[in-house]
Amino acid sequence: MSSGRARIPVPGGVIGVVIALCAVLLLKWLAIVALVVCGLTLLARWGWRRRRAGAGPVVGTPGLTGDVGLELLVPVPRPAPVDDCTWCGLAGGHRDLRGRPVRPRHAHVG
Repeated sequence: MSSGRARIPVPGGVIGVVIALCAVLLLKWLAIVALVVCGLTLLARWGWRRRRAGAGPVVGTPGLTGDVGLELLVPVPRPAPVDDCTWCGLAGGHRDLRGRPVRPRHAHVG
């Protein structure tokens, strides 16, 4: 009880070629999207750096002393950084037997 039409078998190679062409087209569009995203990221970073570089340092009110802007030229001594433990607050942080600083996660094991 056939419908009168004969089915023509499609070779597997033709189906493989069609699938391969679809995959190539998909990869092409994914590559284009990736390039656009990279370009937008670089453009945003460039804009961010340019905006951050445009903001100059804040200078004190002029006219109070004759040394306006001198604080930008003369380095100011700063205290040494404090290595207090971020977990327990131990002043000076944790040290090993040789006096080298130890990470809190290693000091608080147990």
